[in-house]
Amino acid sequence: MGVFVKIILVFALFITVFFAENKDIGALPKGAKVKIYGGTIELLEIVNPEIIKSKFESRFTYDKSNNQKLKELASKYKLKDVVAGGKTEFDRMVFLSDWVHRQFKKFGQPTKKTVNALEILEETQKNGVFYCAQYSSVLISSCYSLGWVARELGLHKLLGNPGSTEHSVTEVWSNQYRKWVILDPTFNIFIEKDGLPLNGNEIRDEYFRNNGEDLTYVKGAEKQKYKKSDLPIKYRDLAGFSVNAAYIDWYSFLFFMDNSDYLDNPPGYSNKCFMIVDERNSAVKWHKREVPKDKKEAYWTLGEAKMSLTAGGNAELKIALTTNTPDFDAFLVKTDAGEWKETGAAFAWGLKPGLNKLTVTTRNMSGINGPENSVSLKFEQ
Repeated sequence: MGVFVKIILVFALFITVFFAENKDIGALPKGAKVKIYGGTIELLEIVNPEIIKSKFESRFTYDKSNNQKLKELASKYKLKDVVAGGKTEFDRMVFLSDWVHRQFKKFGQPTKKTVNALEILEETQKNGVFYCAQYSSVLISSCYSLGWVARELGLHKLLGNPGSTEHSVTEVWSNQYRKWVILDPTFNIFIEKDGLPLNGNEIRDEYFRNNGEDLTYVKGAEKQKYKKSDLPIKYRDLAGFSVNAAYIDWYSFLFFMDNSDYLDNPPGYSNKCFMIVDERNSAVKWHKREVPKDKKEAYWTLGEAKMSLTAGGNAELKIALTTNTPDFDAFLVKTDAGEWKETGAAFAWGLKPGLNKLTVTTRNMSGINGPENSVSLKFEQ
């Protein structure tokens, strides 16, 4: 009988180890305990979001860090110095948007037909005049020159409020917030809710939900905040334009450009572009482009180092990393409170008795790190 019990126990142990070796431990719930070779792990905490992929990204053209025009832009205008005072990545992005806004002296019919940031900035020094599309173009290329990914959104009003029916803004991928966020360099603002900066579709949803009653408009590098009741925000250099309560009506329609390499190629406006339109604004006619079935497709994620964790050899886990990072350079890893080190896409993580923490991220060719993913666990031999 004793032999029989031992056989059952050995078989159960084999099954447990087999399970751990073939199952992605990172997909287990917090608090799960798993037997691996050499001991037992308890999953304490994990940050490891899924990578959102999209067919729309596959037809989108990013700019490249090896573009000499980007290097010229960053060097000529000392853009690293422009953003140096920012304490966080998003602070630096806001500083850059603020700087772009201040390069333009007057808003109006462009004195030169171009979306090339170098040409636009040269023209502004001669008191050249430009529209919002050129503000956005300069911010997009300036972002790429510092290693950040950005894209242009075209907007269109639903209600026909006074002023221009169309507007252009910039969406930047924020590694800090793990999301796309809107920066409007024309009006030198971004929009937040509960302290979190919003992307175009989030602003759109707030507009249709309650006309933006819960939104905060944040202006300039000083981040002066305005609630809806504080509007309008007035500007000396925008020919009578202001940020008023009707501003977010522009976000009724979202038109996503198919490229952002504006130093070499203007916006394509091709059928690779796509739009967000639904029953809330379909009665108003504007451009016609493909509409994502799921709005998440418009908001693919970047820079994440997605982890897969399975049992490895004695007291170790096998880690496999995947990512979607434009201009990808390397994966980085650190254990516990150690230093960042480069790693391959697959490696073994040796565990010590007690608490263990693994943190991973990506780095692009401009030296910008992506969001940090991590797993914390307790290991008992």
